[in-house]
Amino acid sequence: SGNDKLFSLDLATGAKKQLTFGTHDDTGARFLDANTLVFTSTAIDPAKPAWLSAFADETKESGFYRTTLTARRAPEKVVMEAVRYNTPIKAEKADVYLLTKSTFTTFPNLLVGPSIAQATTKISNANAFQSEYNWGTAELVHWTSMDGMPRQGILFKPENFDPKKKYPMITYFYEDLSDGLHAYVAPNGGTSVNITQYVSNGYVMFEPDIQYETGHPGQSAVKAIVPGVQKIVDMGFVDPKKLGLQGHSWGGYQTTYLITQSNMFAAAEAGAPVANMISAYGGIRWGTGVNRAMQYETGQSRIGKTIEEGLPLYIENSPLFSLSRVSTPLL
Repeated sequence: SGNDKLFSLDLATGAKKQLTFGTHDDTGARFLDANTLVFTSTAIDPAKPAWLSAFADETKESGFYRTTLTARRAPEKVVMEAVRYNTPIKAEKADVYLLTKSTFTTFPNLLVGPSIAQATTKISNANAFQSEYNWGTAELVHWTSMDGMPRQGILFKPENFDPKKKYPMITYFYEDLSDGLHAYVAPNGGTSVNITQYVSNGYVMFEPDIQYETGHPGQSAVKAIVPGVQKIVDMGFVDPKKLGLQGHSWGGYQTTYLITQSNMFAAAEAGAPVANMISAYGGIRWGTGVNRAMQYETGQSRIGKTIEEGLPLYIENSPLFSLSRVSTPLL
């Protein structure tokens, strides 16, 4: 992601050199092994070319750069596209590369060629059934949260989308999902709504990103999601009386919290939610035996304090204590 910065560090002198992309501040990178082109954490020969796997936070493009540790210039761009690349593999004894790239509408079939940029010959044809169905499209949308912060999300529409119609819309979320703009989503069952299945059946789907404030995870979700949903409704093709909400686990918790704060949703489904952080704080995770207190103090739940230090925050963020305000039908 764009938060990843690559540096070389001279252990003898302490001299540090940044190896990322100059003015491309939103583009981050990871090292790939120059020969096998797999992610590596092993030693890199500074005299040999080094491959970088790149991703742009703002546009969600991905691709590859080439550099050396001794270079005095910015890494050389090999390819950047509005797709999701996997990690390429190079043949051991030939200049032949194998990779996949996908979009929401393009299955990641196997591609081969004499270089990464020229790997365009398709040698597989999985999910050929797709042509028989109404699939969908995916696009980035932007809005401003209640606290004035820019937000991103993905808007999915049916393939036969008609802007003059009024569609039902389901909002699904977890934390940040917009980096998955170019992910191919095969129809499937599971604990969460399947985006492709729903757009194929005439729904608009929305995945908003959330940025969290320590101590107030519930309100953080409200501040990001509610104005994001309203932004889509204001576009004119979503029925404001047919808004759904769905999340699982951490998303399930936020779903239950959201319906204590807003009545804009016609129905909601929460999978495996925590409704009472006070009781959950004393829990033990199945299988691992790990206590759950750390999850609430410093982990995903982001309260930032022990239950003794921050009891009011545990009450504020527990949907159970605001149950009387819920009018949204909840599964």
